[in-house]
Amino acid sequence: MQLGHFRRGVKAMHSHYTGTQVDVKVLRPEQQGLRAVGHFNFFHAKTGPRGWALSLPWLGLAPA
Repeated sequence: MQLGHFRRGVKAMHSHYTGTQVDVKVLRPEQQGLRAVGHFNFFHAKTGPRGWALSLPWLGLAPA
């Protein structure tokens, strides 16, 4: 997927969340040593801290 297409889709989705601050994070698989992430692989054990663990600070949590 082209990054520009992705950004337009995310912007359109977030336009429905009025009254809130949106901070978009883009995970580039190659920067995390991954070939691809996909929709569900972000939470998969094989992705581990290179994916889902990155979301812990956004959620106000610390890694265990």
